[in-house]
Amino acid sequence: MVKVTMFKMPFQTPHFNKNQKVWVQFFTGALAAKVVGRYRGKKRYVSAWVRWESKSREAPDFKEIEVDNAFANKYDLVKAL
Repeated sequence: MVKVTMFKMPFQTPHFNKNQKVWVQFFTGALAAKVVGRYRGKKRYVSAWVRWESKSREAPDFKEIEVDNAFANKYDLVKAL
């Protein structure tokens, strides 16, 4: 088991629904992160950049959880925080 950072999307994007779980692949210092999750909750996993810099988008609540090593390696997840 390896610890990774995840959050639930606080807003809807073209790739993810609101309140959908996504896992962080890479953080930037500009209020953005590259995340991976299921495309609109379907079976296919996609990677996309998410930005929360505008006033209309609230910042996500980051959580650190343990996932299987195979899952973390498959989607290139790292402990970002």
